[in-house]
Amino acid sequence: PGLKIILMGNSGDQKILAEWKKQPGFSDHIVLPEVISFWQNAALIKFSLFIVTPDTSIVHAASAVEVPQIAIYRPDLGFEKNSQIWAPLSSGTAHQV
Repeated sequence: PGLKIILMGNSGDQKILAEWKKQPGFSDHIVLPEVISFWQNAALIKFSLFIVTPDTSIVHAASAVEVPQIAIYRPDLGFEKNSQIWAPLSSGTAHQV
């Protein structure tokens, strides 16, 4: 009770977020307008309980302020090890699923 899901993204993501908000089960989610400032993002990250993101900059910022997270990466192509290369260095808890 009282938990709020905040959806945020750049201008290209705003249309998708608006469509998600119309789906059943998303009515209590909050869609923020485009967040363009590093400091706006930093404040949102700092005061979050948990973050799910495909954006490595968000992963690094959340790691810096020790906010738990799930980072979503595309599948590795051969030699790549994205989940290892871009994982938070201090956590030691990165797992590929």
